Parts: sequence; C-alpha cells; structure tokens
Amino acid sequence: MIGRYDDVVAVLMGVNRWTELRAVRDITASTTEFKERSQFDWDLDLRVLAGWFDLPDEPSLLIPADRRGLLGNAHANVRAEIRPVFNGEVPVGVWEWDERLPMRPKDAR
Repeated sequence: MIGRYDDVVAVLMGVNRWTELRAVRDITASTTEFKERSQFDWDLDLRVLAGWFDLPDEPSLLIPADRRGLLGNAHANVRAEIRPVFNGEVPVGVWEWDERLPMRPKDAR
C-alpha cells in the first residue's frame, strides 16, 4: 500500500478497538466496494438539505453525474465552480433516520 496506510490501520484499530487483522480486512472490503461502486456514474441528490443551502445553477439540488465535478473535489484539488450558499440552521429532518432507506451498518453486510 501507499501513502499513510499504516496510520489508517492504527486509527481504525484505536477508534474501533479492532485487531490489526480486522482493520486490514475492513480496508480490503472497502476497497473492493469502492471499485464496484466506481463502475457507475452517480447523481448527487441533496434535496434533503433544501432550505439549509442553495446551489446556484442547480436549484433542484439534484446534481446529475456529469455535473458533479462542478462542485469541486478536495482530494483531487479541484476548485468548485458551483459554491453552496448557506441559509441557516440544518433542518431537523436531516438528522432523522428514514426507515425507507436500505442502509445497514457496515458490519451487517
């Protein structure tokens, strides 16, 4: 591995109280999942945040995959061409769990 792999393993072990083997397995599984998901172009749906911020040029807060790059990318050091305009407090609904979402804790997958 490259970069700060050893640091990442150590943080995972400390935060989650995992063994090194468990941390390495999690990184391997996450890498596999990333590769699988990266095969698709994903739209970014931010409509749950309506009322909290606006995106000029994307008033619906549904950003098609081909326009997501306009939001910038800190990892790739790409500046945003569309910058959010924050309007106030985060709506309470943002923090409420929606039972319709097909999400499970990572360890349950």
